[in-house]
Order: sequence, then structure tokens, then C-alpha cells
Amino acid sequence: EERRRGDKIKEALDSIEDMDNGVPVSIEDWNEKLGGFKGSELTFLGGRPGTGKTRQAIKLLLDLAKQGIPTLFDSIEMPERTIYLECLSILTGIDKYRMMRGGLESWEIAACVEAAKILDRIPFYIVDFKQSTNRWSMISRVIRRYQRDFGIKAFGIDYAQILYSGIDKIDNG
Repeated sequence: EERRRGDKIKEALDSIEDMDNGVPVSIEDWNEKLGGFKGSELTFLGGRPGTGKTRQAIKLLLDLAKQGIPTLFDSIEMPERTIYLECLSILTGIDKYRMMRGGLESWEIAACVEAAKILDRIPFYIVDFKQSTNRWSMISRVIRRYQRDFGIKAFGIDYAQILYSGIDKIDNG
């Protein structure tokens, strides 16, 4: 039986005192403006090509994982190796393209090794769909499996605009 609107509004008012600021991340503007990450919220990062959306998404998920919150990054565009390099770059502050060119200083290599140890310990998972699918039905099954098997609380999908729903009326019209 549907509750009355007034009851729902009262429940919302009563919950104000119980609300927390969500899980904080290393991006202060995110915490100040959005209150950190909160469960059951859907967030899209948007911007022009090359503005750092993917890096920002990975950084946010790594922040959560470093706090012990299991996260998953699904990519339809980037191979897993490149995602791991992005993670190491974020954790060390060393430019990813500099890593890919080689010739790092010994202290930078040591920093990468330490970052790799952190990355290996935290509950951050990657699924590379680059070679397999951009179908939402397949990707959502994998996400649910990771939720069931690893307790995933947050996930990111890189390149949502090329997702294919499998519903012709939506995808072709």
C-alpha cells in the first residue's frame, strides 16, 4: 500500500539529522559540493575529450578502495595494462606517459614498486571489456558478479556513451 506523500516528506525531514557526508575522497571540491560519495547515487563525469575524466574516475575509485571500500573499474576503451599504469601514475604522481617511455630514475622505480604493493592490497578491481563487448546486459552481469563475489560498493564504466543496450528502439533510433 502506497504511503501518503506527507508521510514521505516527514520521513525525508526526519532523516536530515541522520545524514552523513558520505565517504570522503582526495578531491576537496567533491567532498564540499557533493558531500563525498554516498551509497545508491549515480554520478556521471562529463567533459571534452582529453580533459582527464577517466583519470579522475580511477582516482576517485582508488580513494575509496584505499579506505577499504571495494571498487570496480570497467573499461570499454582501455586495456587493463594501461589502467594499471594510470593507477601507478595516480599513486606516485609520476606521469603515465613518462612511465610508458621508460628511463625512470631509480627513486621513481622504487616509488612505482611501493605503489604496486598498495594497489595489490586494496580492493580495487579492473575489468577490461575492450576486446569483448560494449553491451550493457553483459557488463551489468559482470558488475553484479563482482558485487556478489567481492562486495563491490562503487564502480566506474569508462566510455558510457558507446554502451549498447541491446534494445533496438533505443540504440537505433
